[in-house]
Amino acid sequence: MEFDNPNLINSEERSRVIEFDPDKSKDTYISQGFTEVEVGLAPERIQLLANNVQAKRKQYGLKHYVTGTIHAAMGDTLQSMATEVSLSNGNFKMWDKGQMIVILSRSKYAKDTIFVGDKNDTIAALKALLTQKTQWTDYMEEVLSLTTINSDTSVGPNQIRRVFTPSSFPYRIRDSALPQCNTGYVYMLMSIKDMNFTYIGKTKCIRNRIQKHNSGVGAVDTEPLHLRPYAMFAYICGFDSQNDLLFYIEDAWKQKRDQMIRNGINDAKAWALGGGEVINGLDEENFGVKASDLTLVCLFNS
Repeated sequence: MEFDNPNLINSEERSRVIEFDPDKSKDTYISQGFTEVEVGLAPERIQLLANNVQAKRKQYGLKHYVTGTIHAAMGDTLQSMATEVSLSNGNFKMWDKGQMIVILSRSKYAKDTIFVGDKNDTIAALKALLTQKTQWTDYMEEVLSLTTINSDTSVGPNQIRRVFTPSSFPYRIRDSALPQCNTGYVYMLMSIKDMNFTYIGKTKCIRNRIQKHNSGVGAVDTEPLHLRPYAMFAYICGFDSQNDLLFYIEDAWKQKRDQMIRNGINDAKAWALGGGEVINGLDEENFGVKASDLTLVCLFNS
């Protein structure tokens, strides 16, 4: 329905929201100056989808001026608004921090956003959303802990933790993306079929190297079919294409793992984390590289 009689309503009132009353008949609205119109469709067009699927797209020429919820009004700036959030009432409980951001950003000034309901319950609900942790926030906290300028007392004074374990990785571990650059890596593989078998090697491109190992042409030790395929278990990066350093770290990591095995430590995670000890023992004078330039990345939950 739209206005048709300008004598019944002025332009200022025309721009205001009109509340629709379903109890009123169509004739009632027509008597008030509305007229019934037909809204047509935009021209149909073919939409290409995945897997060679096609669909016809129909689009109505309507712009929603009134929305059912405040979150459906994303992108709109309201002159003022009143809303209710609650920690105890399921009808007004939010479950995502983004929902609170939408509510707080709908009006231009904070004073124009009004929360109704119990004050303490509202504050508790907002606090719960603000402090809510997700797999994404946990992941970013772990990333930031590697780059912080503050010392980490858990690893000793004036030391920087250089072991990254995606314990809060927001994807499944088997989907972890491997780096694509060719700056050099020392890596540890684990056999999927025999998890007591690990292999430590070096390479320029880690993604190509694991493909060769899984094809049986990576190394003699990884050739046996009964051990394949392999998963990337851990790797050290930051070599900046220094071959002598690659050789040294590879050999030192192998010795560290073998020493642990001789001492009765048969935990592959401990073998992988031993790469961090190898990094910490690096002699800067021999290689011109600081231990902090290298990082051990472990693709498992520690």
